[in-house]
Amino acid sequence: MLGGLAAGAVVLAAGCTSAGQDTRAPRGIATPRQVSPDVALATTAAGRVGQVADLVERTVARHRQLRHRLAGLAALHAAHLRLLQEAVPADRRRDEQGPHREHVPHAEHAALRSVLRAEHSLRPQLQGLAVRAESGEFARLLAAMSAAVGQQLAVVTR
Repeated sequence: MLGGLAAGAVVLAAGCTSAGQDTRAPRGIATPRQVSPDVALATTAAGRVGQVADLVERTVARHRQLRHRLAGLAALHAAHLRLLQEAVPADRRRDEQGPHREHVPHAEHAALRSVLRAEHSLRPQLQGLAVRAESGEFARLLAAMSAAVGQQLAVVTR
């Protein structure tokens, strides 16, 4: 299923909108690069998923005993980032950590709470981006990512 969605992400990078309009400039005409709304959403999603993935990775690095508990989230975010980055042209990608990296608490229980807060925040953000997506395929991809985060949260909080 993700293979078909990844193909949809590639269409986004090619410059087509959901209405089938080509947003690329005609060959030979130098214009500022315009980005389709879905590419902008993919950039936003990749940035946010990257921030949360970075927090999970740094939490596991500090609290090795959480490695198994957070392994599903780490793998999930890595897969989501790969798909989202396929939809974002290289010149539009940004540092996933962004300027504000969330601090990883020294206490294990506080660090886990920090990750869970970030994950609970990510879910509705992905849902909101899905609602704004022009492409139905891309909207389903973002909604599926949100649902997958929810599934992993259910596993982590058992």
